[in-house]
Amino acid sequence: MKCRHLERKLHLLLDGRLTDRDARRVKDHVADCASCRASLEALASADRALAAEPLADPPPAMARAIARRAAAQALLRRRVLLPRWLEVFTLAGVTLALVAVGIIVSRFVALSVEVESLALCTVVTVSIVLSVGLAAFGCFYYAADV
Repeated sequence: MKCRHLERKLHLLLDGRLTDRDARRVKDHVADCASCRASLEALASADRALAAEPLADPPPAMARAIARRAAAQALLRRRVLLPRWLEVFTLAGVTLALVAVGIIVSRFVALSVEVESLALCTVVTVSIVLSVGLAAFGCFYYAADV
């Protein structure tokens, strides 16, 4: 096991968040590697020092300020303040509108210019691709909310 890769797992070992297999591998490596053993001892010493200190409660004004800032950031990340059902219907409506426009335009182009079905297929395909792209964007956009 490489030391650089192992260094990332030392704190997980101290916290008891490694699987039994990984913990055994880390312990075996630490037994053979003086550098990693020193790093583990330093982390353990820091853990003991922090555990010995009592935790101070934040001032009430600070807790309120943090809560307000978190709520404001959640709203900024959300960007659109709509209920979930309205978002879904809006996305579906825009997608259907794009498909309908594509079909109408393709029929208009086919009738006015008397082009063959290749142009019709091209316009419909482009409108469907745009609709699916918009739908995919909307799904990722709305799924990435807080």
